[in-house]
Amino acid sequence: MATPQEVIDALKKVKFPGLSRDIVSFGFVHDVKVQDGVVSFVIRFQTENPNVGNQLVRDSEAAGHRAGKASARPRDRPGATGPRTNAI
Repeated sequence: MATPQEVIDALKKVKFPGLSRDIVSFGFVHDVKVQDGVVSFVIRFQTENPNVGNQLVRDSEAAGHRAGKASARPRDRPGATGPRTNAI
């Protein structure tokens, strides 16, 4: 089973679409947990492009899965406000 740090290290390989930096170095990754073989985390960001969120879901789920060798699900953040605030 992965540790939270191993998940963070895996998420460092996920680049924000259209930019050269990863989502961890931007400070978008929060609340990384590994419990009972399940990896979960929150990614908070703002964008004008709704396709960015879809790409980040795919890329971050794949990275979390590789790190945890189990299911990985980005979590929704309750109470997200506005159409440009995203929590995965």
